[in-house]
Amino acid sequence: MSSFSGQLPSALASAKASVLESVSAAAASASAAASSFEASVSAQIAAGRAEAKAVLEKTQGAGNATSDVTITGLPKAQAAGFNAALVTVVNSTRATASYAIRVDFSDESGKVVDTTFLNVKDLAAGATATPTAFSPLDRDQALLSRVVQAQRY
Repeated sequence: MSSFSGQLPSALASAKASVLESVSAAAASASAAASSFEASVSAQIAAGRAEAKAVLEKTQGAGNATSDVTITGLPKAQAAGFNAALVTVVNSTRATASYAIRVDFSDESGKVVDTTFLNVKDLAAGATATPTAFSPLDRDQALLSRVVQAQRY
């Protein structure tokens, strides 16, 4: 038996280089696609929050859908160290509806330290949605979350 030593034949070396280039190009393409997707999702979330805020600015009082919305605080271990709450929206009507929701985060003295807006679009009659409200502020302390306004529109 003989063992191989030396250089790969040029055709094999060329094929190896081509495969490595293809893999590198595919990885770059996947990274660009992921970045584009993340930017798209961020833009959709921002647009939804802006729409919810606009709806709630025109809403008097707590809104017409507070009975359709409940909130449950999440342990920081499940929320990457953030203060977070799972918001459950049940469309109690017989028609598809959208919901604008305002969630306040308060410290233990009751002072509101952060507010976030959620938008649930086109929820079918009888269906449930469970968006999560996050606060990036005061990560070193536990904040209490509560639904302040909920408007069905």
